[in-house]
Amino acid sequence: MRYSKHIVCFSVLSLVGCASLTGTSDALTNAELQNHVAAHATQINTINPKVDQLEIQQVSLQEGLASLEQELARVKMEAVKQDPKKGSMSQNAPEIKDPATMEEMSDSRIDPVIVDFKATRKMEEKLKLAKMAASSDKYYGVQLAAYASKSLAMQGWRKISRANPIDYVDTAPLIKKHTIKGKVYFQLKVGPFIERSYSVDFCNMLKQQRSQTCLITRYDGEPFLSP
Repeated sequence: MRYSKHIVCFSVLSLVGCASLTGTSDALTNAELQNHVAAHATQINTINPKVDQLEIQQVSLQEGLASLEQELARVKMEAVKQDPKKGSMSQNAPEIKDPATMEEMSDSRIDPVIVDFKATRKMEEKLKLAKMAASSDKYYGVQLAAYASKSLAMQGWRKISRANPIDYVDTAPLIKKHTIKGKVYFQLKVGPFIERSYSVDFCNMLKQQRSQTCLITRYDGEPFLSP
């Protein structure tokens, strides 16, 4: 009986001691949790203003981006539209697309007309000589070509003389109307040559050096001022 009482008392003391230890452990854990909760609440209270500030900055940035996009769209639209001043100038000015035409118009507006009086006097002297020689019918000439009209003959002379101007420095052109089998031709001749041999030499030179066909004829016809 004594031993059973001792055992019972020991058991009771053991339970009481265990209970007291368990209660102490639980009290410490709750205190720590409360401290953690208080610390977490403090951190949240500290972070919340910063989060609010970041959200405000984000909204401000979004509004600024939208404003920039609108401004960019407006600038693009302005670039597409013509400037009213430039548009009015382009409407009043004539449209010229061909660079060659522009250069020709610029030359015609700016360059002054230069008259070569020496060349004009020389052509007049040639014309007088041609009239005298053609009227005398004593000189020889070289026929270069025959054309269907007088204007074509004059154009032909311009083309030939400009291709090799040195060859015809001492000559004057004549145009003679000639009819062959009912067809009218206009012969282009140059001269005058005092002797027939001179006209032959001149015609041979044209054939050999210029591949120009020619005939020996009388120097007769109508003189004209060559350009």
